[in-house]
Amino acid sequence: FHEITGSSLIKIDSNGSIIDAGSTTFGVNALSFSLYSFVYKHRPDINCIIHVQTPAATAVSAMKCGILSLSQESLICGKATTHSIDIDLTTNRLSLDANVEQSTAKILILPNYGILACGSTVEEAWHITFNLILACESQLRTVSIGLHNIILPPEDSAKQVTNTVNAGGGGVNTTDVKWAVGELEWSTLMIVLDRA
Repeated sequence: FHEITGSSLIKIDSNGSIIDAGSTTFGVNALSFSLYSFVYKHRPDINCIIHVQTPAATAVSAMKCGILSLSQESLICGKATTHSIDIDLTTNRLSLDANVEQSTAKILILPNYGILACGSTVEEAWHITFNLILACESQLRTVSIGLHNIILPPEDSAKQVTNTVNAGGGGVNTTDVKWAVGELEWSTLMIVLDRA
């Protein structure tokens, strides 16, 4: 993953057929692509999916409680929904339950299979992914004291944080510039990369 470049990316159509192989001879993971294709088909508001399978995210995906709103990062991520996965290895297809269509959540938890961080833009999906990884790591450290010992913020306070961040600009924008969710953070990351 550390050697991925823009020219090595593979462009595929909605059926998983390769349109442009880029500079690589690698193929496409058809099983995983069928899952992402299913989400794109049923959620037209989603234009970017990042499948988070870090150890912490996979562990949280296996927890019955889902993502707890116990850290600032989990509140920034917003609502998460859990979806059962149907895997058919004979046809190399993955699909989710029909509840995906009714969901407006940008975080889709796949039990024991990780978490999909989704966005209407690359910037939003990256922003959610960044905070999701931190939220999962915080949750794993916190649940070791027992769920009954955890203090969660009041629901109205949690909603306020989520709504503020969803206004863009990191929730602290005081300029006339209108930032989309994650756009300000993405721009600053690009500056860091340019200096590297």
